[in-house]
Amino acid sequence: MNWPLIILIITIIIIIILLVIFTIQTANQIQRDAANNPVIGDTDQCVRSTSDLINISGNLCCCSASGFQTDLRYIPQLDVTVRPVATYYLDACAGFCIDGLFDPIAETCNSGSSVSFQRCVNYTKPIGCKGPAMPVAVIGTQFYYVHSATQAECARSGACAPSPNTCPSPSAET
Repeated sequence: MNWPLIILIITIIIIIILLVIFTIQTANQIQRDAANNPVIGDTDQCVRSTSDLINISGNLCCCSASGFQTDLRYIPQLDVTVRPVATYYLDACAGFCIDGLFDPIAETCNSGSSVSFQRCVNYTKPIGCKGPAMPVAVIGTQFYYVHSATQAECARSGACAPSPNTCPSPSAET
C-alpha cells in the first residue's frame, strides 16, 4: 500500500469537509445579520406624513410659455415652485442664492447669506432616508417636491385645466 497517497487523500477530504462547514456557517451568519440589522437601501423613498405637508390641491397650475399646462405648482407660503418629481434639494434651493451658486459641503450660498436658501434646505434635506429631497406638499397621495426657488418658473398660472395639454385662456389666468 501507498500510505503517503492515502494520507494525502484523507487530508484533502478533511479540508473539503471543513471548507463546506465554514461556508455554511458564514452563510447562516450573514442571514442572521441581515434579519437583525436591515440596511436602508437606495430605493428607500423620502416620505413624510401627509398631515405634515401643505395640501396644494387648490393651488394654481403653472403654464408654459407655449400655453401648455405643466406639473409645476407655486406655493406662496414657501416661495417655491414644486412638482411631483424630486429635484436634488440643494439644486432646487439654489435660486435663493444671489448668484445661484452654493457650497454643497457647508450648504450655504457662495455670495453672502440667504435666509430663504437656508430655510429651503432645512425643509427639503433628506432625513432618515436616501433620496434627492423630502416632499413639502401633497395632492391626495401624490407627494410634491421643491423644484425651484421663487415663482420665476411659474410666472403664468391659472386654474388647472381638465387636460394637461391646454392652459386656461390668458383672460382666465391670475
